[in-house]
Amino acid sequence: MSELVTEKSVTMKSYLKQQMPRFFKILCFLFTLLTCGAPLQAEDISLLRTRTVKVLGSGSVLSSNVAKAKDRAVSNSLVVAVSQVADELLPKNGMVTYFQELNQTLFQDAEIYIQDYKVLTEFMSNNIYRVVVEATVSIDGLEKKLLDAGLIWTQKSLPKVLFLVVEHPLGDIFPRFWWSSDFPLYKAHSESAMAEVMGESGYTIIDYQNIILPTNLTELGQKTRLSNEKAIRIGHHSTAEVLIIGDALVQKATNIMGADKKTFKGIVSVRAIRSNTGEEIAYTRQTAITMDTDEIRGGLEALVQAGRLAGKELSIQLAATWQRISVSPEQIIIVVQGTSDLSSFVLFRKSLNKMSGVDGIFIKEMKPDEASIIVDYQGNAPTLAEALMLNTFDSFGINIYETTQNRLKIKLLKHKIEPQ
Repeated sequence: MSELVTEKSVTMKSYLKQQMPRFFKILCFLFTLLTCGAPLQAEDISLLRTRTVKVLGSGSVLSSNVAKAKDRAVSNSLVVAVSQVADELLPKNGMVTYFQELNQTLFQDAEIYIQDYKVLTEFMSNNIYRVVVEATVSIDGLEKKLLDAGLIWTQKSLPKVLFLVVEHPLGDIFPRFWWSSDFPLYKAHSESAMAEVMGESGYTIIDYQNIILPTNLTELGQKTRLSNEKAIRIGHHSTAEVLIIGDALVQKATNIMGADKKTFKGIVSVRAIRSNTGEEIAYTRQTAITMDTDEIRGGLEALVQAGRLAGKELSIQLAATWQRISVSPEQIIIVVQGTSDLSSFVLFRKSLNKMSGVDGIFIKEMKPDEASIIVDYQGNAPTLAEALMLNTFDSFGINIYETTQNRLKIKLLKHKIEPQ
């Protein structure tokens, strides 16, 4: 709606008239996606969430063909853009763990996840053509691809999060936090930034305005850091599964420019613990530098930027950790051997993900020639094993050599080619 507010010459009636085709297209797309589960097409991706990044690409000049070199440089830059956004969605070290598969399945068709791009600058030196490209990448398109491949976990498995951040704005004598009797329901700027980033990643953020705390909890020490034990006492009054505890502060940096412009350093240090046990499962410390003529505005922006960095890092760490510790009784572990034959392993996962009763899969661990897969399945492992036996594959077979109530062990078998 920002276009409607800023462009005063457009009336409400004419604006709606102009936007109606787009609204209708979005509604049709959502209806198709929800009812049919159709795969994303290139024209659909433009309707979804995006992220814009700036990347470098290069291409060799062969046979004095500069135009082809530029095309190669741009094409390479788009792969870099997609890989950069994908890396933010993958679990920690996921780019390294799944690199072989990402090269074969994601990067070969990287262009379909690019909504638009523009070349910002270009230069040729020593027969190498380099470009700096600003590319807009579809987040939803990538998420769907990675979910279908089992490389990231379904959003429904991510935990409910409650923030318990003590913030020290520039110039304030006392720290501020929402459970305080002096600053009830104070919304920390760093926390808001973290919550926004983590919410976009699929986490459920607990609204503490609906939490009613006993009086003795609102009187917790004002000048001391919140301990895990006290945090758990507060978290007990919510539905949170993870508590994010820590401090955010602003410092005046030493750099100045002229008489007015000053720099400010925002520092956010937070840890994530399980609300039921107090086990620490993630930690990050992020800093951000801002410059402004106004101290209050510059300090708050430093908090926001550091908060966004912390939220991004926590999202990655928590997703990877939660996937390891939150296997429910409804989930089945499949240990697959023979995964060095990557094409067969990919086909096996695709077939598994499309089976009736399977709500999602995730590759929990990969070793040389072996992988562990978590499967959300409406049934037990023996039932899933019987269903898998009814699947046939052109290039390989399966040997289910061990079955328990919630675990299968499977070996992928290459078909022997009979002599003619």
